[in-house]
Amino acid sequence: MELCIIRFMDARLLAITIMLLLVISGCGQSYNPKLEKDCEGCDLSGANMRGADLIGANLTGANLEGAILHSADLTDANLEGAILPEADLRDADLRDANLRDANLVGANLEGAYLDGANLRVASLWGANLTNANLRETNLEGANLTGANLTGANLTGADLRHANLFDANLGGVIGADFTDASSVPRKYQ
Repeated sequence: MELCIIRFMDARLLAITIMLLLVISGCGQSYNPKLEKDCEGCDLSGANMRGADLIGANLTGANLEGAILHSADLTDANLEGAILPEADLRDADLRDANLRDANLVGANLEGAYLDGANLRVASLWGANLTNANLRETNLEGANLTGANLTGANLTGADLRHANLFDANLGGVIGADFTDASSVPRKYQ
C-alpha cells in the first residue's frame, strides 16, 4: 500500500512540474475571448469560437486555420496577416475589421457582414462569399480567384486590381469591375 501511495505522489508531482514548466514557457495557455481580446500571433487553429464576442480583438498574425467563428462578432477586430484558410466565418460580423493581407483561402464567409472591412491584398482564393455584405469594402489587390460571390453585395467596394479569375459573380449587387483584373467575360 505504501508503495502505491509513493508512486501516486511521484506521478502527481511530475504532473504539477510539467504544468509549471508549460506556464513558465508560455505554452499550454488557452485563449479565452471573454477575458482577453489581445492574442497577437496566437495559434488558434481549429478552435471553436462560434458566436464569440471578439469586438475590437487584436488577432494580428494569428493562426485561425480551420477555426469555427460561425456567427462570431469581429466588428473592428484587427486580423491583419491572420491565417484563416478553411475557417468557418458564416454569418460572422466583420464590419470595419482589418483583414489586410489575411489568408482566407477556402474560407466560408457565406452571409458574413464585411461592410467597410479592409481586405486589401487578402487571399480569398476559392472562398465562399455567397450572399456576403461587402458594401464599401476595400478589396484592392485582393485575390478572389475561384471565389463564389453569388448574390454578394459589392456596392461601393474598391475592386481596383482585384483578381477575379474564374470567380462566380452571378447575382452580384452593385459591383464596379472597371479596374478589376481577370473579370470573367460575361461580367465585363
